[in-house]
Amino acid sequence: MGISPVNTLTALTLFAADDGGGIMAGLRAAAGTCALVFGVMFLVIFVIQWKIFTKAGQPGWAALVPIYNAWILVTEICKKEPLWFFLSMLPVVNIIAAWVLCMELAKKFGKSETFGIGLFFLGPICLAILAFGDAEYQGGKSSKKKSKGDDDENW
Repeated sequence: MGISPVNTLTALTLFAADDGGGIMAGLRAAAGTCALVFGVMFLVIFVIQWKIFTKAGQPGWAALVPIYNAWILVTEICKKEPLWFFLSMLPVVNIIAAWVLCMELAKKFGKSETFGIGLFFLGPICLAILAFGDAEYQGGKSSKKKSKGDDDENW
């Protein structure tokens, strides 16, 4: 008697359905561990983005909304044209757009081009430095305060 494909399939099905441990329990444990690690990573990235958005004068909650946070980062924080947002969504072209945006973000926070390169290659680390370091957002509106005597032409 040889091993038939039907018997092998039945044995594999019974083995996979076994809840007493074994491979399936190990896979569930690994999946749970991965989910926990990725959940913590997402939480840390959300906190970093929230802090950067608030430093730049944007609402922190905007960092939590997918796609909208990219729009705010490109158009409001980096002060780039909306074209750069759309370019950042296209495969291959998004690499160039990411490079330009990293350089611009570093510049808006008063950092060097070297820091911009760090943002591109080591994003989460450099973003954490921007968020929790002493970097201040310098890309906002004019710091000149308007008094009652000033007219709009001087702005």
